[in-house]
This record gives sequence, structure tokens and C-alpha cells, in this order.
Amino acid sequence: MAKKWIFALIGFLLGGPLSYFFQSEMLRLKIPFGEYAIRAHLMLLDSRAWQNDPFIGNVALTILITCVVCTVCLYFVGYSLDKKGG
Repeated sequence: MAKKWIFALIGFLLGGPLSYFFQSEMLRLKIPFGEYAIRAHLMLLDSRAWQNDPFIGNVALTILITCVVCTVCLYFVGYSLDKKGG
């Protein structure tokens, strides 16, 4: 029974960094993919939230949607593993 919740938590935690790949091309050009790109992408919310950036809503919404989708998908992976007993 606990596997589905563990997988859901892992999905939520992976959703933020994975959302980098679903951002608009303009944002990805500002933060090119490299060693620190995903961390910089998540820290972007703190630095831009106070500057009235018109794209902050899109960035936050993409992160939220990706977290929810990853959480739901991995929840059902854990659910199926619980059901099989594996």
C-alpha cells in the first residue's frame, strides 16, 4: 500500500526538473541546457517573481502541470506494483 504513495512523491519531486524540457523555446534559450540548467530553471521562479515578468505565469503553470502529471503517472505505477504484490 505504501508503494503508490512513495512513487507519487517521487513523481512530484521529478516533475519540477522535468518541466525544463517542456518550457518554451525562448526560455530554454535564456538558460541553455548544461550542468546547472535544471537548478537554474527552478531558481528562476524566485528571481523573476518579484520583477513582474510576463512569462512567470507560464513557467509556474508548466512546472505545476508537469508535477501533477508525473505524480499521477507514478502513483498508478506504484498502484499496479501494489496490486501485483511486487
